[in-house]
Amino acid sequence: MAENPCGKCGTSNAPQAKFCGSCGASLIPPAYTPPPPAPDYMGPEPQPAPAPGGSNTKAIVSLVLGIMSVFCCGFLSGIPGAIVGKMEMDAVKQGRSPESNMGMAKAGFWISIAGSVLSILWLVLILFFGLLSALPAFH
Repeated sequence: MAENPCGKCGTSNAPQAKFCGSCGASLIPPAYTPPPPAPDYMGPEPQPAPAPGGSNTKAIVSLVLGIMSVFCCGFLSGIPGAIVGKMEMDAVKQGRSPESNMGMAKAGFWISIAGSVLSILWLVLILFFGLLSALPAFH
């Protein structure tokens, strides 16, 4: 006759017994209970998805406006070019635009600044020499 030992007190019991005759503990092995699920891990706050890798429209606009400020439009296109370039550099730093835009945005920003400064200096020189030529001593 096979024995059915009690897991609590070790007493031998009949094979068909469901409870220990000595201590009353259950002789039926407990059903498998899986461990409780781990608490949901949400991870860090989701960041806004960056634009696709080839999307650098604002960087291109800044660069074109900067080039225009150097060669023809002066500060009229240089100031907007610098603003758009700065906006794009901030977007790259915040992760809203791809890293590949940073170089072109910086170039557009600085070329726009340079074009604006050059055009303002040019206007100051024109005004200075215009006023200088209007003086009676130079007629």
